[in-house]
Amino acid sequence: MTEALKQFCQKTVNMPARDLALIDIYFTPVKLRKKACLWKEGDICRFIGFVSKGAIHHFFCKEGEEKTCGISLENAFFTDYDSFYNYLPTISNAQSL
Repeated sequence: MTEALKQFCQKTVNMPARDLALIDIYFTPVKLRKKACLWKEGDICRFIGFVSKGAIHHFFCKEGEEKTCGISLENAFFTDYDSFYNYLPTISNAQSL
């Protein structure tokens, strides 16, 4: 499952083979079911993800309605940057599609 990430890194930044090998050490492949929750509003986001297949829906709830604020498609990194880097509660939700 890390092959897509390795290919992305090789094409995007021409990463050397020794650095590509580190992907297997530092990245853990996770297979998600549809509608799996990655984080909910108020959680602390503790990871940076890479979409190798499928998509991630980023949204918040306002007055009981879901409002989409982003979609991460294949071959894209995703996280809640403010939460991840500053250890703050998220203001959005993330769910697999």
